[in-house]
Amino acid sequence: MTASAGIGHLEPTQNAGRLFVQRGLEGPFIMLNLLRFREVADYTAHPDLAPAMPISGAEAFARYFRHTLPFLRESGGDVVFLGAGGPFLIGPEGERWDPGIAGPSGEHRRLPRLRQP
Repeated sequence: MTASAGIGHLEPTQNAGRLFVQRGLEGPFIMLNLLRFREVADYTAHPDLAPAMPISGAEAFARYFRHTLPFLRESGGDVVFLGAGGPFLIGPEGERWDPGIAGPSGEHRRLPRLRQP
């Protein structure tokens, strides 16, 4: 399934981000990300980041995770769960997530710092 085929709504829009910040939430919150990987990672949007040989989406995520974890922790966040996904308990049959990752992302005012290059 591609993003345009039904899961694109999972990407926050600029307006959604603005409305979220305007809620004035205080204190930390837990962020949950449910991930689905491609068989082969797609680097067409950033060919300069592509490895010499094709890698799986899972391996691309593992590389990304190792690189970005220090930035997450520097911003006050952390990872409290990283585990295997699977079929939905509640949701469409036949759909599944690869891993799930959750953790406190720090206070909402720190969100812009999470978008490091």
